Amino acid sequence: MLASSLSMAAGQTYYRWKDDRGNVYHSDRPPPKGTEYEVVSTKSYDIRRVEGDEGAVPLDTTPEPGNEFETFPKEETAPKKSAEVCARAQENLATLQNGGRIRLRDENGEFRFLSEEEKADQMTRAQAVIDQNC
Repeated sequence: MLASSLSMAAGQTYYRWKDDRGNVYHSDRPPPKGTEYEVVSTKSYDIRRVEGDEGAVPLDTTPEPGNEFETFPKEETAPKKSAEVCARAQENLATLQNGGRIRLRDENGEFRFLSEEEKADQMTRAQAVIDQNC
């Protein structure tokens, strides 16, 4: 039980830094010595920026002297809409709804017809893409 609670706590806070090439790293271990990094809490959106010469700081987000965090608002990332994807999904939905038989290639490259159940599933998927992109 103790091990599972420790792993849960570790998953809520992590180290984040960039290397010389600009690659971003997220880890439960601090970066190499001399690297500027941040201690990030996914639970509270608190971030502590750490200078490279400060060394490793514990993954502790409890506010206390010398362990000050800035709170950042949770980023709301709305999915980007795509006119091209929207138009393609609308065309697919119209084709599926026209009542004709739909033929496609299977994994072996041979043609087969969609069953009514598969068509209904594809219509649901097309509508979901339309809702997201239109």
